[in-house]
Amino acid sequence: MVLTLRATNWREPGVDMGTTWFDDIFFGEDVEGAANLLDDPGFETGLDDVRIVVDFTSFDREMSQYIDEFGFQSFRMRIAYMPRRDAPGVCGPFKQGSEGYDRVVGNYLHEMQEHLREKGWLDEAYAYWVDEPAPEHYENVIYGMRLLDEYAPDIRRMLTEQPEPDLVGSVDIWCPVLHNYEEERCRLRQAEGDQIWWYVCTGPKAPHAGLFIDHNAIDLRIWQWMTHKYDVSGALIWATNYWDSSLRRQQTGVWQNPWDDPMAYSSTGGYWGNGDGRFLYPPNVDPNSEHEPIIAGPADSIRWEMLREGLEDYEYFALLKRLLAQKPDAAAQKLLAIPESILENSQDFDRDPQALFAHRRAVAEAIERVGR
Repeated sequence: MVLTLRATNWREPGVDMGTTWFDDIFFGEDVEGAANLLDDPGFETGLDDVRIVVDFTSFDREMSQYIDEFGFQSFRMRIAYMPRRDAPGVCGPFKQGSEGYDRVVGNYLHEMQEHLREKGWLDEAYAYWVDEPAPEHYENVIYGMRLLDEYAPDIRRMLTEQPEPDLVGSVDIWCPVLHNYEEERCRLRQAEGDQIWWYVCTGPKAPHAGLFIDHNAIDLRIWQWMTHKYDVSGALIWATNYWDSSLRRQQTGVWQNPWDDPMAYSSTGGYWGNGDGRFLYPPNVDPNSEHEPIIAGPADSIRWEMLREGLEDYEYFALLKRLLAQKPDAAAQKLLAIPESILENSQDFDRDPQALFAHRRAVAEAIERVGR
């Protein structure tokens, strides 16, 4: 091992001389040239010397438009310095597990909570800071969720994971992928006050309902009937305009044209599925050719339209339910239960839409009758 100490930033020509903090350049490196072996020792840094400063200027401008003007009902609150799935959190000289880390990151989370409260956006916010953790990541997830609970308890904590015993008490909004939904566990969490959302992405594949081009057109519509059936209160889709994989572009040297190649390629070079992550399409031109700028709105897809139809169906059920709370009607109440001949579970449902159409019409007529 060779130990070299210099009083300031140093180069052979003698430039960059001047005052510097000694711990800014004090590090240890193994003989293979790997990462720093000695974390910033923080010789001069005290517990009260580190603070995360947040500039809300751009955030407030955008949020005012989307929440206050456009009426968006929820948004993902991005937060930094939290533990990653496979690595502990770090903030300046402080590492996860230290008093300094908890205090500095906790004060930052509290500041964001109170800013949202002041602006009237707290009810729409949820913290979604780690994605699809495996059991070996739960320790870091629980640590970060605890900080949120202690310092910003009014920001809802969302996790793209099915309810698991080890995580109970650390999550406010569970969001399993569709084929990992387990009704008994989810109903129990709902009874305890948690919310259940769910999502479709690179899975599930058939026979489950999914978002792929080569699935039945009814899939995304019947998904919202499932959302009503199981009292799920949120539906997540990971992307709507994933037209090109950066890795695929590096391999081929060209931009992918989603009109010619429907496949969504993964970030590691594999295949996610036809149409995955793309519901809206750019103008139908070769992205690798020279052409005049095109000013045009996106082209939508049948799957996008079917999702909209499903959301309107869901609203029919919700509207009838609200009306029945004010004016009971036994015949209309029965319509809130979807017959198993139409929908049994996420993979067993009628692919022929005629029965769905008939039930939807009956719900609409009940809304008119009860609402009069």
